[in-house]
Amino acid sequence: MANIEINICLVGFGNASKEFCRMLIEKNVELKANTGCDIKVTAIAGRSKGTIINSDGIDLQKALLDVSSSGKFDVSAKDNINMETLQVIRSCSANVLVELSTLSIYDGEPAITHIETAFDRGMHVITANKGPIAWKYQKLRDNAKQKGLQFLYETTVMDGTPIFNLVKYTLPGCKILSFRGVLNSTTNFMLEEMEKGNSYEKAIVEAKRRGFAEADPSMDVDGWDAAVKTAVLLNVLMDTNIDPTEIYRQGIAHITLEDIEKAKEKQIGRAHV
Repeated sequence: MANIEINICLVGFGNASKEFCRMLIEKNVELKANTGCDIKVTAIAGRSKGTIINSDGIDLQKALLDVSSSGKFDVSAKDNINMETLQVIRSCSANVLVELSTLSIYDGEPAITHIETAFDRGMHVITANKGPIAWKYQKLRDNAKQKGLQFLYETTVMDGTPIFNLVKYTLPGCKILSFRGVLNSTTNFMLEEMEKGNSYEKAIVEAKRRGFAEADPSMDVDGWDAAVKTAVLLNVLMDTNIDPTEIYRQGIAHITLEDIEKAKEKQIGRAHV
């Protein structure tokens, strides 16, 4: 099997990026044997952790260790440079952009510009960032198609559970008319906690403790995360051109224990009918 060289420019170095790097370290030999792909990360652009460029491949183990010990990349290393993210994308030798920067629910930036810049450089793009798909999906999709590039975004909804690939590859003759489901795990978990008798405040604390909720959970509890995911699903599965501000949303901050009890009583009543 001939080797295919995949050089990755990684934008963002939060939890998802770090776990991705750990998986590459652990499975590098297996991936090469099974796919014939020689995968290297040749550039990392982190918002607060610094930037690294090495065309021969970055030492991911060292990068992870540096961030774990000091919160940023080793500034004394010769590969570590002071460069803006767009400069990194334009100047690195990568042929694939993996865009994992922080989500901006209100406009999808700067991730949209990162992706457009990568396309201009002839780079394929993989993103877990919901913003670009919620705000500029059709434009980005068409841009990639015109340039003959791959634009992949499976993990933007349900953490990589195959939704988009399911429709694309196994339902090619079907037209999606509607969908429904639980789109936000934080609010779902909190409502379950309240159903057990815990207050809204205690449910938030427990959600943070277990890693479901961010330090600021407002994007979840106010319904913005679900609105963004709804826009993503509509844009991809139903070929709309809608953005999150056009989605009706209602958060859970107004829900009380009394509301939960009334809902349980109604459910029990229906079961006895």
